[in-house]
Amino acid sequence: MPGPFSLSLRSSIVAGLVRTAVIAGCVIAGWSIRAGARPGSDRRDGSLKNTEVTRAVTVPKEVILAPVAAEPPLRLGGRSQLLVDTERLASWWNVRHVQAKLRKHQQNPLVEADEEWEETARKSWGIQLCTAIRDESDGLFKMWYQIERHTGGDVPAYAFSKDGVAWTKPHLGLVEFAGTKQNNVLCRVDPDGRRRIGGGKYLIRDNRPRPASHRFLAIGPPPFHADGSQWGAFWGIAYSADGLVWHQMPGGLRGGAGGGNPSCFWDPRLQRYVLYNRHLSEHADPQADCPRYTCRQESRDLVRWSPRQTAFHPMDERWPEVESMQVYVHEGISFGLPSMLENDVRGDAEVHLLTSRDGRRWQHPFPREAFIPKGPKGAWDDNIIWWPSLVTHGDRMLFYYGGARYRHNVNGLPPGIRQIRIGMGWVPRDRLIGLETRKQLGGRGAFLTRPFVVEGDELIVNADVRGELRVEIVQPVTEFSDSGGKGHIKHYVGAGAPLYDGYRRRDCRVIRGDKLDHRVRWQTRPIGKLRNKTVRLRFVFRDATIWAFRVAAPG
Repeated sequence: MPGPFSLSLRSSIVAGLVRTAVIAGCVIAGWSIRAGARPGSDRRDGSLKNTEVTRAVTVPKEVILAPVAAEPPLRLGGRSQLLVDTERLASWWNVRHVQAKLRKHQQNPLVEADEEWEETARKSWGIQLCTAIRDESDGLFKMWYQIERHTGGDVPAYAFSKDGVAWTKPHLGLVEFAGTKQNNVLCRVDPDGRRRIGGGKYLIRDNRPRPASHRFLAIGPPPFHADGSQWGAFWGIAYSADGLVWHQMPGGLRGGAGGGNPSCFWDPRLQRYVLYNRHLSEHADPQADCPRYTCRQESRDLVRWSPRQTAFHPMDERWPEVESMQVYVHEGISFGLPSMLENDVRGDAEVHLLTSRDGRRWQHPFPREAFIPKGPKGAWDDNIIWWPSLVTHGDRMLFYYGGARYRHNVNGLPPGIRQIRIGMGWVPRDRLIGLETRKQLGGRGAFLTRPFVVEGDELIVNADVRGELRVEIVQPVTEFSDSGGKGHIKHYVGAGAPLYDGYRRRDCRVIRGDKLDHRVRWQTRPIGKLRNKTVRLRFVFRDATIWAFRVAAPG
């Protein structure tokens, strides 16, 4: 670690461990030390009178404990380790977390109500994004959205794109809408066999093999009673072979109170479906307005659901409500994209970024910094940003979102102001939250990982290195020693953390530049020479942002 630095808390803890070990050793050696007194004293104030030491022992000037084994090593496989929190770190120095700066596409808005049959949307609130994906089976980007009616309600519709930028609204010919069948409106097949306007809008993300008829799953049309009437305030679950013609499945779930966009996916970690849904019907104070917040539920079959539990409910004067929250699992971490809402004065909304290791306990590391910010004054998205949908493709993470100029708490605005359109922004792959050196101390920083087993051959680092970066490989054993100068860490860490021979800082080739896949080498050696060994990595860098690392197989 370059340069001395203060670790007073850690030093006191280590010193306490050393003292405890000395006392324990005295007892084992046959000493008897009275509680509250120093060795050689029998008084509480420590004054010498009669010794309590029953056996003479020569104490060495330096007491060194036996090597202390590290924590059990992690098994990381080849997965990218995103540095969005401190879960993979043991120690760090002069670094801070930073959030990525999303870049909005220069052609925004990409989709708006511009077809003849969408005239009703132009008189109302425009179009609202539900789900966007990239279908690996045909390489197309696909989008489900809803056309807002000026007479009330909405109509589900579909668009596709080859590049994710230029979108086509196909003439599906499924159902008549606005006086024509030449439209992109979806349909559902009712129990009586009739085709009606409707269908799945909010796709359920589940990549497991299924019958072709159930290739797409979605939350959409409301479920039916036995007499054919629809349930009120409930959403149904639907399936489709092509994402266009939808069929009802048994069961349903409680709709998000007051609206909101649900987020549902199969979580392989839990072997369950997980649903995040808006809620505002359980009031802390029945006499006060209840703010919007997000609840969580689980299901094994999309029919029986666990009771609702509050997942994210901010205590923030600036952003007291959550209109909706979309959740995605990426590299084993849950990322929440809440549409933060202030509905009393400003009537505005913007999308923030949350992280969670289990999908239940959420961290909001940047409560004053939007992940998808509002546009500049006069822009098409200068007051409302919400309903993001993540599509990972190649080296980019694309975030489609709805944007508008109107105030959420004001009605009666002219149609040109209240139109919702759809845009897109992006960040490079895995660059959501990273570790950056602070400006002080020459912009130098470092961090040490928790121990893990080397299971691959190449150490790959996702980093923007304006200065330089080196990595050394540390053995997961440390010896504590009560020796050395009191003002320096070496007083407590006499032997230090031994390095693997040939993998020291000076052996590492200097890394510079902005790359998603920096390959780390020590002279001519890759990390694969230590395969199946337990290691720690020490990153030492200057003027750099490190987003992720992984140990990958060749190629």
